[in-house]
Amino acid sequence: MLKPLNDEAAAATAANWSDAWNIFGNVDGVQYGVPGSANLKSLVWYQPQAFSDAGYEIPTTFDEFSALVDTITAAGGAKAPCLGIESGQATGWTYTDWVEDMVLRQHGPDVYDQWVLHEIPFNDARIVESMDTVLGIFAEENVFASSGTIAATAFQDNGQPLVDGDCFMHRQASFYSAFIPEGTPPPPPPSQMDRPQLSTSSTSRTLTATRRCSVQASWEPHSMRIPTCTRCSPTSPRRSTPRPVRPSSRSSR
Repeated sequence: MLKPLNDEAAAATAANWSDAWNIFGNVDGVQYGVPGSANLKSLVWYQPQAFSDAGYEIPTTFDEFSALVDTITAAGGAKAPCLGIESGQATGWTYTDWVEDMVLRQHGPDVYDQWVLHEIPFNDARIVESMDTVLGIFAEENVFASSGTIAATAFQDNGQPLVDGDCFMHRQASFYSAFIPEGTPPPPPPSQMDRPQLSTSSTSRTLTATRRCSVQASWEPHSMRIPTCTRCSPTSPRRSTPRPVRPSSRSSR
């Protein structure tokens, strides 16, 4: 049986977490849970030096991202994204992340909520459109899958190929830094490189942190946005290269 937090725990939760977080553990004004962990999703990781060497600019909209995928594919050599959706019994969840983003991007939060609440069919034409958009990016000629196919490649197995230069980008959450191979050097400090700047709009925010941290931008609508950046100390074993960025949502298709 669930029991509410005692007064001391509830007060500490209210003092250290915003209402936007506490609401997930609150029922009818009573706090039952404490936020424990969160990851920023909807990030695209890349190696700044690889982009610079190839003469590619950092996309700031989804249209620019799609055009860059086409350009990289046409050039031959390294692929645009590294992809893998294998995850045991949960295989496919990384694809659903892409689809959820695309539904929000193409059709907005109202349609997304209707879909989640089963108020529209799972195969509603708008949802199918978003799925097809993702599958267009997932086309075999566009992607590098270390196990031969996207379905057979574990979602964790894209760190090494990205570092090795088999692809230019990988879309994954902030926890992906744990899969960057040990020993990967951090990027140079901003004073020694032209650091790409992401555009800021009503539905995106760019956050920068210290040298070993990441440039991150959220694609979620304003009501769902959680501006955050994982801060790393100089002695942290976590690696932040490749660097994650996410194009802004000014362009929806």
